[in-house]
Amino acid sequence: MLLFPFSACETDLKDGHYTCDPNEPGACPDAWVCQLRGTDGIYRCYESAGAYCQNGVLDPGEICDGTDLGDFTCENGFAICLTNCTAICTECGNGEIELNERGVGEECDDGNSDDGDGCSSECLIERSYCVERDSDECLNWCGDGTINGPELCEPGNLGGYDCTDFGFHDGTLACSTDCRTFDPSQCEGFCGDGIIQDVEVCDGIQQNQLSCWDFFFTGGG
Repeated sequence: MLLFPFSACETDLKDGHYTCDPNEPGACPDAWVCQLRGTDGIYRCYESAGAYCQNGVLDPGEICDGTDLGDFTCENGFAICLTNCTAICTECGNGEIELNERGVGEECDDGNSDDGDGCSSECLIERSYCVERDSDECLNWCGDGTINGPELCEPGNLGGYDCTDFGFHDGTLACSTDCRTFDPSQCEGFCGDGIIQDVEVCDGIQQNQLSCWDFFFTGGG
């Protein structure tokens, strides 16, 4: 089945209706984006780059996103957000470093719930402890330029990601200050901004003088 970017011409083309593979070129119609939204873990084709899971913002339908845990709390342990934007509780202090499927979670676990011993009561490496000792055990921290276990990126090291991975056409992708989420605030040009970019054939009401006739339909808009 051929897919066209004009939903008024092709009635079967529905926003979020078709599943897609984000690693497959042309998985969605031209100018559409393949995104993971909500908590079902399924990538789908969307007409514009709107709210999506892993954008670091708690959007409707999500329990958490990146470091934004919303109202999710744990009576015991440490809350971590999974890549499908659901959250789980880990047991900080059990001596095991617990991570989600992308390696995000506890930075350390020394088997106790004490602060001031290098590993905090929330199982995060205490930076002041590392600075004071300058030891090898503290090499893996946000800002060292190397993407370690709980990190998605580092300043200057985005792990191969850029703005296009988040539905934008251009701009500069950045890493958040905690190295656990990406910052797309400087990304530019996306489907739905009303501007026909070089890689788009239309955008919103800007249809580049195309009509349903160009796609072999006798009517519609």
